[in-house]
Amino acid sequence: MVSEGDLVSFAGLENSSFNHHVGRVQKLLSNGRVAVELHAGVWEEEGVRKGATRKRMLKAGDKVISLKRENLRKVWIHQNTGKGKETDADALSTFGSLPPKVLLRILRLHSVFDQIAHVIVEFLSIVAVNPDQIEATRCSSTSHHFPLSEALTPDTETWWISGSHRMVGGLGEEFVEVFLSEIPKRVSFFGLRIPPLPVGPLSVRRFHLLVSTERRCDDKQAECEWMRIPVSHESSFETLDRGDLQVFVLNPPVEATRVRVVCTENAARGIHECVGFFEARFR
Repeated sequence: MVSEGDLVSFAGLENSSFNHHVGRVQKLLSNGRVAVELHAGVWEEEGVRKGATRKRMLKAGDKVISLKRENLRKVWIHQNTGKGKETDADALSTFGSLPPKVLLRILRLHSVFDQIAHVIVEFLSIVAVNPDQIEATRCSSTSHHFPLSEALTPDTETWWISGSHRMVGGLGEEFVEVFLSEIPKRVSFFGLRIPPLPVGPLSVRRFHLLVSTERRCDDKQAECEWMRIPVSHESSFETLDRGDLQVFVLNPPVEATRVRVVCTENAARGIHECVGFFEARFR
């Protein structure tokens, strides 16, 4: 059951392009449907970004859409308490384990030495990704218009675009790899900003993520393993034709040291043979 103000993701929609997107419930409508503000609640937008007019930012309709309740899934955001520095309060439990505070209390009740108890809790804990500490480290190809680091900035006057003729017929697998941390971090949401048509024919339309827990991943290293998100090869994330920051849920959240954003289709499929985006975000 959802309530006004809840953060929700979309699932099971016939128009699959909206699946995995996130929004905030604005109002419960009398006809049993729910008014949801698209892409709100995870990152607060700072108005119109540098280099972008309001028309470019909000093309393709209003941000409030009406959906059936059965197509909404409640999601939550973990708020880090420390700025730049991780604290004990920022710790989350790894999948399949108890919350850190609960686990520590149980261990103490069973007379486990406090120092040992903290080691156990630390081993079974994880911290959410810190956006200020991530880095775009490499890509499959590039147009060399801007440094790769611009793929993670909100400036809409810079971007990452793949090399020419890498997306034959608008299809391919071009990626940007982002280093999160030496140790795995929790990622629950992914944000992507693109220019809408007609100014963005190269904008990524379909994509998926590859995540790894390896500290160092090199294509030449056989031990490097990647997991696809969404897991099913029949499913992908899909951007809408709009220029605001589009927010996707990772359900369940992933725990990774690095992530690849793999673009498999551009907006003008069959016309242009490269792909790109303004900005990628992780939370």
